[in-house]
Amino acid sequence: MISFIQRLEDLAAEDGRATAITCGAESISRSELMECGYNLAVYLHEHGTREGDMVTVAVPNSIDFFIAYVAAWRLGATPQPISSRLPQRELEAIIELANSSAIIGVEDQA
Repeated sequence: MISFIQRLEDLAAEDGRATAITCGAESISRSELMECGYNLAVYLHEHGTREGDMVTVAVPNSIDFFIAYVAAWRLGATPQPISSRLPQRELEAIIELANSSAIIGVEDQA
């Protein structure tokens, strides 16, 4: 069985200029999505994210949301979506329980 990330890579190789995602007025091509996902995956890996880890994604529905997912999948990590609109205390509690190796989209409120 082919993995989801492998299928995305295959689609990018077939026609990289084709639109992968449209969100409002913004669009991103298949090759751009994979490149951005790769770059974020490299960053996450350099900062300790490994296969099997949890990556908390607190990004509003957007192209960046999908880039974060692609990055996590590339590493074999599990993306955990949470609402970026949650009150700070709830965000902190969820993040603590998840024991994520990375948190994407939550600014430090300290």
